[in-house]
Amino acid sequence: MERVEEKVQGLLAAIQADHNNILNAAAADPRAWKDHWKACRRRLPPGYAIKVMLALLRHRPGDLGIQGCIAELYIQLGDLTSASAIVEPQLAAGETRHRLLRLHAEIAQRAQRIDQVRARYERLLQHYPGDPSATRDLAKACANLGDLASAVAWMQSFVEEETALPADHLTLLTYQASQQDRRLLPAETRALVARFPDDPLLIKRHLTCLRFHREFDEAEAFLQKSEQEDAGESPSASTTTRSFREEQELEIAAHLERYAATPLKLHRLAEICYLLGRSGRRDLAEVLLDGLGGGVDSDHLLLARAELHLLAEEMPAALACLRRAASLCPNLTNGKQLCGLQIDCGRLEAAQRRLARMRNLFAASRAGEAALEDLTDALQQAQAHDGSADRPALPPAAERYVVDIGAHRGEDSDFYLRKGFKVVTVEAFPDHVAWLRDRFSEEIEAGNCLIEAVAVGARDETGSFFVHHEKTDWHRASLDPAEGRGSFREIKVRFSSVDSLLKKYPTPYYVKVDIEGNDHYVIEALTAARRPTYLSFELGPGWENWIEQLIAVGYRQAQIVDQSRFDRLRSPYPPREGRYAWTYFNGHMSGLFGRDLPADRWMEIADLEAAVNALPYSKGEWYDVHVR
Repeated sequence: MERVEEKVQGLLAAIQADHNNILNAAAADPRAWKDHWKACRRRLPPGYAIKVMLALLRHRPGDLGIQGCIAELYIQLGDLTSASAIVEPQLAAGETRHRLLRLHAEIAQRAQRIDQVRARYERLLQHYPGDPSATRDLAKACANLGDLASAVAWMQSFVEEETALPADHLTLLTYQASQQDRRLLPAETRALVARFPDDPLLIKRHLTCLRFHREFDEAEAFLQKSEQEDAGESPSASTTTRSFREEQELEIAAHLERYAATPLKLHRLAEICYLLGRSGRRDLAEVLLDGLGGGVDSDHLLLARAELHLLAEEMPAALACLRRAASLCPNLTNGKQLCGLQIDCGRLEAAQRRLARMRNLFAASRAGEAALEDLTDALQQAQAHDGSADRPALPPAAERYVVDIGAHRGEDSDFYLRKGFKVVTVEAFPDHVAWLRDRFSEEIEAGNCLIEAVAVGARDETGSFFVHHEKTDWHRASLDPAEGRGSFREIKVRFSSVDSLLKKYPTPYYVKVDIEGNDHYVIEALTAARRPTYLSFELGPGWENWIEQLIAVGYRQAQIVDQSRFDRLRSPYPPREGRYAWTYFNGHMSGLFGRDLPADRWMEIADLEAAVNALPYSKGEWYDVHVR
């Protein structure tokens, strides 16, 4: 981590030097305040920039331009009360300058008060009709309020203007599709790409659209033709010589470089601090936060500090940071994080009060409605939970095994290890196996992680394994030509039957299965004598044929988990399984398991088929089934 430490220290030193230079220049020539403001925007975080602008205001009291700059910085910091105290009196006095009206709308945006955003952008457009940015933001506000007809109308009036961008045409199509309660169609994105062939955003969205509609062969051909790399995809399937720690350091360094290029955007900090904390460098994360704050509070800095406390299971300190952030900037994001942690920590009365305040503020927007529904559900579960539910007892610690079949790059295995379980990590692709051995070298040495470099099949043998050229989570032991997922290359790997694999270990407490169509090998091999307490598998073709087998070996209840909503998962506190492990779940992870799953969502396994048949698949959902 030496490279990261050097980058952190270099970034902080550069910011301090820039601040001193800009401040001295401002004191020497306050009349050139616009130049000093440009320098602040390019080179300083808001905590330092606001000190410069407040110093300039002392030299030029009453200057509306400087006051507007200060209001903008308060918005960046999340101090909406201070920003409003500058903007509101000027508007009340009859000022209609574009910047003031814009700041007034941005305050509502930062507060995520979508109803106010709409009214304020409508006012701005009354005075400055055709303003591109205001039109986009107004249309977005209408969409968030569920008024898709108005969102479409505003964008339609705008896309024919010369100032319209390719992204504006995409936005219009998206709103039109939402009006019809559907996703974009390949024909729509195909037409946009033909019109704007060099726009990287449209290329990426077209690829996403093709994959969502399972037109994988066309997606692959388009990708090869455009010679574009999709930056949001998984790492390349080609062999990499970098170790896990090198990759980790490069990722943190890349985040720091992106932040250094736009230091006003403090929202990047929580992710940087999470990565630093997970890599064991909390001390460096705290140095970074102290250095970037400049002695000025910000909700983003507070959220980043809360991340560090959560990783260390310092719940009172995390709650204090989130309360302060929600007080400084009472928006939906901050309220949601605070209310969620209050529920997790059993502060149910406080969570109920917070939820009532949020309902008054945010119920009008679609995002607010969804967040309130999730939080209300979580609160009701916590209120109903009395700890007396009949749950299987944990086995002795020495036998507390989790088997991760289809481990990919170890995202789930890492979570299970952090929760205190011994993990058998099963992965066939040799590059991933090397990565896993490096990533979990300390856990392997301690005897807590065991790597099985095999594919799961019908028997012990060497056989064909198919490696996708682009998507590393699509590697598989068998191909279905009718499915069409692009091109694969064939390699030879060692296969193991489930019997051979599991007989080496005590009966697992939990088995996660995600092996792209071959999950049935695991389920068919289960017996009543060697049945994991919990089992999960991905819903796929033929799953309904497994119900009788699951019942025969002793499973009685099932729960369906929407894997497309992974970003809404939280580890409950206190944990109901193992230790607490604060984690950002991603699309490569199966997430929570066992007793950490919602207690009220278990159903009789006989009802599973009807429940699965009722599931929606209109917006890219995919599902796992857990049984016990």
